[in-house]
Amino acid sequence: MSSQRKYLFLDDHFLEKSEQTKRTFYQWEKEAGNPVITKKNDWEGIGPYVFTAASKCSPYKAWYGTFGGKGNDYPAGFFHSEDGINWNGERQMSDGTDDGCQGCSGIFDEGHNFGEYPYIGTAIFRGTMDVPQLHVRFRRSKDGVHWEQFPGDPYWLGPSDVLSYFWDKNINKYVAYYKLWKVEGRTLDGQHFLAYFPGFEPAVVGNNFRAQGLSILPERKDIDVTLEYGGGTGDDGGGGFIDEKMTMIRIVARAESSDFIHWEKEQVLIEPPKGAPLGDQSYGMYIQPYAGMYVGRYQFFNSISGNIYSQLAWSYDGVKYSVYSEKPVLSCGETGSWDAGMVIPADFYENMDGRMCTYYGAISADHKVADDIKHNIVKGAIGRAWMRIDGFASLKGGKVTTQPLEVTGEQISLNMKGAVGLTLRDRSGAVIAVQKLRGDHYNIVADIILSAYVGKKIRVEIDLSEGELFSLSI
Repeated sequence: MSSQRKYLFLDDHFLEKSEQTKRTFYQWEKEAGNPVITKKNDWEGIGPYVFTAASKCSPYKAWYGTFGGKGNDYPAGFFHSEDGINWNGERQMSDGTDDGCQGCSGIFDEGHNFGEYPYIGTAIFRGTMDVPQLHVRFRRSKDGVHWEQFPGDPYWLGPSDVLSYFWDKNINKYVAYYKLWKVEGRTLDGQHFLAYFPGFEPAVVGNNFRAQGLSILPERKDIDVTLEYGGGTGDDGGGGFIDEKMTMIRIVARAESSDFIHWEKEQVLIEPPKGAPLGDQSYGMYIQPYAGMYVGRYQFFNSISGNIYSQLAWSYDGVKYSVYSEKPVLSCGETGSWDAGMVIPADFYENMDGRMCTYYGAISADHKVADDIKHNIVKGAIGRAWMRIDGFASLKGGKVTTQPLEVTGEQISLNMKGAVGLTLRDRSGAVIAVQKLRGDHYNIVADIILSAYVGKKIRVEIDLSEGELFSLSI
């Protein structure tokens, strides 16, 4: 069954007809014993608060990031686990963090493009002697702990300091999702201005806001512009300013690469809609290919509250994304708790003992004080959360009919609760089979043989008047 195409129902993309059906979105359930990973070494600064899976099967491996362990930089560590739950007490410091580095990250290279180097990664710099602008340099590793530069020490003038990437086997390219600064307003002579920057140092003098730096979009060029400024919210903890006259907010962008070094098709992906509340913006997005689509944890940030938490995002092509914004998929904790200020999501494990599992980093303070951390007050740690397999959203009540779906296996299976009725029809409308399934199952196989229809398309009519459906595999 594992080779079959699976369909999630986060929207009506695969549905031809829906009658009186309710769609419900679910949150990750935080583990009662959180946090599960805390500071153990002096070099870990405020404590681990970024988790990145290096492998998703035994032996499990992961990197973690922290802040302030060696002055004012972002050191990284590496640890492992046999079961994905109990992580070893001995941690190794990754030497991928150079002096002056704003942050580093790595992935296991599922593209297998670099021979004896199965791990590849990036280091972000505000500026160096040879490259004064904010930029990314590329690293490679044989073991995930000891890193070296790619030959020639290449760099990329593109993303800001929040960056995630992976090998997308659907297009046979590396794909990066990253933060950019959107600056929009009116110049002193009344002209509209809009540009996207990896980074710059804003200067506010009275009612003027000056931006100097390299813009990436809508075109790549050096900018020096002064905009009208009303003195609104002030610094949001990371250099951002916003009021009714101008905005300097974070948004999500995307780029592609065939070799991990040279990037193209840079484009804006997600930004707050027109009319969004003042201060709404993004702090990045972490994407994972899943069930034939792309599932993301969109880091929502409001510069007035200072909180960062995770919303559900999804796409069918990796470019056009929908975001469920009515409630977080992973929220901040209660005031005073270890994860009250900021929640940083990670990739999820698709099946760990019959459930999906994710680790998430968190900081006890909101972002407005994050760049003025007092080590004895602000703490970072990593928690764990759980969700039903395919449990991001469900359909229940009423009836639905799918679009014609290609049969990729000899049977059909459901992730469901309650009682769900199935009627399968061929392209002419003739009934192939009828069955009703009952219970609470994440992979119940219907007693219907479809071997005669493999490679062909059929419609599935689903009666949910007594049941709930999370996914369908056919």
